[in-house]
Amino acid sequence: MSTRYRYGMARQRVPERSDGGFEICVLGPLTVTVDGAPLVVDTRKALAILALLAVERRPYAREELAALLWPDADDESARGALRRTLSVLRAALGDRWLRVDRSTVDLAVDTDAIDLHLIERASSSSDATRLKAAAAAARGPFLAGFSLRDSAEFDDWRASRAVAVERSVAAVLDRLAAVAEANGDLATALGAAERRVDLDTLDEGAHRRLMALLARSGDRAAAIRQYRACVAVLERELGVPPLAETTELYEAIRDARADVAIEREAVAAATPPTGATMRAPATLPLVGRATELDALLTAYRSAVADGAVALVTGEAGIGKSRLLDATAVSVRHGAGRVLIARAYASEAGIAYGPIVELLRTGMTQPGAAARLAGLPTRTLDELERLVALPSALPGRAGNSAPVTPSSTGDPAARVRLIEALADGLEALVAGPVPGVLAIEDVQWADESTRSMLAWLARRLAGRPLLLVLTWRPEDLDEPGAAFAETLSAVDGVLPVRLDRLDRGAVADLVEAAAANGLPQVETDRLLAESEGLPLFVVEALQGAGAAEGGPDDQSARTVRALIRERLASVTETGSQVLAAAAAIGRSFDADLVRGSSGRSEDETVNALEELVRRGLVREIGASPGARFDFAHAKFRDAVYEGTSLARRRLLHGRTADLLRAAPGPRDDPGRLVQIAVHERAAGRDAEAAEAFREAGLRSRELYALPEASAHLETALALGHPDAAGIEVALGEVRTARGDYAGAIAALEAAAAVTDAPGLPAIELRLGRVHAR
Repeated sequence: MSTRYRYGMARQRVPERSDGGFEICVLGPLTVTVDGAPLVVDTRKALAILALLAVERRPYAREELAALLWPDADDESARGALRRTLSVLRAALGDRWLRVDRSTVDLAVDTDAIDLHLIERASSSSDATRLKAAAAAARGPFLAGFSLRDSAEFDDWRASRAVAVERSVAAVLDRLAAVAEANGDLATALGAAERRVDLDTLDEGAHRRLMALLARSGDRAAAIRQYRACVAVLERELGVPPLAETTELYEAIRDARADVAIEREAVAAATPPTGATMRAPATLPLVGRATELDALLTAYRSAVADGAVALVTGEAGIGKSRLLDATAVSVRHGAGRVLIARAYASEAGIAYGPIVELLRTGMTQPGAAARLAGLPTRTLDELERLVALPSALPGRAGNSAPVTPSSTGDPAARVRLIEALADGLEALVAGPVPGVLAIEDVQWADESTRSMLAWLARRLAGRPLLLVLTWRPEDLDEPGAAFAETLSAVDGVLPVRLDRLDRGAVADLVEAAAANGLPQVETDRLLAESEGLPLFVVEALQGAGAAEGGPDDQSARTVRALIRERLASVTETGSQVLAAAAAIGRSFDADLVRGSSGRSEDETVNALEELVRRGLVREIGASPGARFDFAHAKFRDAVYEGTSLARRRLLHGRTADLLRAAPGPRDDPGRLVQIAVHERAAGRDAEAAEAFREAGLRSRELYALPEASAHLETALALGHPDAAGIEVALGEVRTARGDYAGAIAALEAAAAVTDAPGLPAIELRLGRVHAR
């Protein structure tokens, strides 16, 4: 979103708010006033404490503040720094308002002394006076220009809070424009509408409201200019044209049909999509997989004492995910816990990426902290290298810094990490009955994940769980094929090879489709056209109900054509959200796809609901915190291929910016790789090179040596300026992997480009490699 604010309305006098002489303003530059004069303190962290307490309106534990504001200091130093800062702050406030005891810190002021709470109260009000006062108090972005360079956690809090604050300000401006228009105060309505557009220049609804108000005020020329400004910003930022309703409004204004246009705009804003355009695909049963499903459930039941491994393989569209879903339903019905993750082609370089997804999914389940609490401290320390543990876990803050390993080449350290990951996953699915761990599309998994899975598959004795892995044999690279061969040789492994459907299964699907109101399709013809591929069969049956010519027009159509037909019926907003999701390239949450697509929050939610109903996107997990993913990878591929190169680059760039600004650990390797991949796809090579370098160094700390090597090599290829430093890091990684010739080559390259003071250290490294 844009953070520009129009200050015309903000110049109005804000009604006085005071609490015995105290006032704090967090909208715009942070200001604290005491008895009519600015508060004077010698540290920004004193002001940060006031901002936290004022905004959150709750007491903070001393330990919480110390960890948040002095994250790099040890506990004793952080507590000492907090004591000194609180002492300075209390003196500056004259021992008023700030309540400090041995365990907590609180700010005892009335909410009227805080500008943000004036905004939040007014965001649901219909009182014009209150709305005007709130709009005047919105001087600018939340804590504009205020940050703490040595506290990423505080800056993450500020960034995440800023999003909610901006929504509250937007709600106030929207309501003020509506109330003022209803009262006939067009000047106030126009001012609010203008500020609303400046707040989020990509919100088409805000543009339409301003266009309509300008037309109603008699300034058609300004309304037309506003439309053109809307077109320009959408093209520049998103590479898309305006929605049909925006263009219709413009045409009505251009043709001097202003009253009709305004009325149409109001109706469009209040009317949800019609049911005719939102027809959900029929739910068809799982057919032709009874034997495979029974085999998986038998393997699951046999895992009571010792674990079991099942390998589900087959071509794209054969129904691996559908079989896994059916297995999960049966296991959960019997009170078993199931964790499912997916590997993505765009994230093949993220060390332990699918494993981390399993851990994070498991930690959102009820009782996760209690199940992890029984693990040894050293195991939890290892887990925190990759994920933040639940804050409810005793002795854990949920944001502990990863432990830095002592030696990249220490094989024992790598084994400790793998054992900890296995123990953590086992704990998360533990229960009275065996659990299930499943990873889909292992052909895209990173080398570290494959190594960990191969290790776990051979060490399931005493672990009551079923490990299910799915992949497409035709997409395995050479290391992937070796991994598949290794797993297939494990004693007791269950191979489940899915073949295409026979005539009986296709007939059952045709019958089920007819029972769901879809047109009757001739079985033999469908079998001949689909060759028994389940994805084609289902798409053909779903498309039969939408085809203009009926089922007879289904011949000679490929799966790709059928998918394109499904996508063609999606609304404009839904298509834009789909394109953003395809560029993201993996599962996503509503906030990420909203920011990437540039659509408003309401538009994004409506679009996601439409896409879920149409069966193009599936919801993962329960709200809040739910994520979304394409129902099938072929849907994602079709959407991405249908998006222009220019728009792809815009979407990748926006996604990289959002990932970089999102709260969370700055050194998370998954985040770094995602940023790097999106930066490269956006054509921003310098930013991509730095992200790949950081990802390589972080992967090295996690003993993910293949990924570390690949990322560092990519950083070099993209022209990173620190070629010598990267070559040295490559030398260390290759040495740890036993590639001494490669290590020598990297170190020689570093020596060739380094300056004289740095040569001795590189020569020493070279000598050590030669000695090995």
